Amino acid sequence: MPSKYVDIQGVATFLRHTGPTTLPERPPQTSQGEIVLCLHHCGGNARNFDAFSNELAETHSPIAFDLPGHDRSGSQVGLPTIEAMADFAAQVLKAVEADRPAVAVGHGMGGSVVAQLALAHREAVKAIVLVNSGAKYVCGDELIECSRLVSLGRARREFDPKAFGKNTPQLVLRAGFMDTLKTDPRVIYPNLMAMREWQGAERLAEIDIPVLLVVGDAEHPETRSEVDRAAEALPNARVEVIDDAAHMLPLEHPGALSKCVGDFLGELA
Repeated sequence: MPSKYVDIQGVATFLRHTGPTTLPERPPQTSQGEIVLCLHHCGGNARNFDAFSNELAETHSPIAFDLPGHDRSGSQVGLPTIEAMADFAAQVLKAVEADRPAVAVGHGMGGSVVAQLALAHREAVKAIVLVNSGAKYVCGDELIECSRLVSLGRARREFDPKAFGKNTPQLVLRAGFMDTLKTDPRVIYPNLMAMREWQGAERLAEIDIPVLLVVGDAEHPETRSEVDRAAEALPNARVEVIDDAAHMLPLEHPGALSKCVGDFLGELA
């Protein structure tokens, strides 16, 4: 996929897009269909959406970027709050010279970011999609403490295969494992704290734009419960369940995800 860097708040931000390659100082072309802005999960990166974006590229204009401190974007620290991440995403849309509101797609932590984007920058989005993300992202004490110890170099970074469905091909698992190594643990730990502290769940009823919630049938029960809670709170939302998929749905089943999102985009039109 074509890629480029854009300057956002003084951070060299790595951006992936579809369509033709453009000169470094020119924004990507986003004239086709809907602008689809993709936000990755905690510790993830823009490449998580490559296959998904390629599926949508025939009729729409997907864009994905690495948040600060993730993979190829600059900074050695992550943004401290979900609110700061949503502000950053709004600046990305300005940097690519988006001429109309986008549809924002968020996976995991990215779901909280796009929900906050809809709350704080209503003019920037016309609809949102939450992928394995609900009213609150569940960050238990054990996960938080393990992440803290890893960030201090006192524990080994572990790969959790339960984030993938049981029938996930080894090639996809390997790619997922490699992705976990691309973001510094000192960025992941503050991200988890940001998710835990975000209070946007209390304001979901204020989001009156169309919302699609997509969840894997093998996702953790607590997350599925939070997805249901969000669906009840949001005034204009529906839920789609994808079979044989766990948390890493964009990597496991990009075709099924793009089909769900593509149908949703068609309804918006």
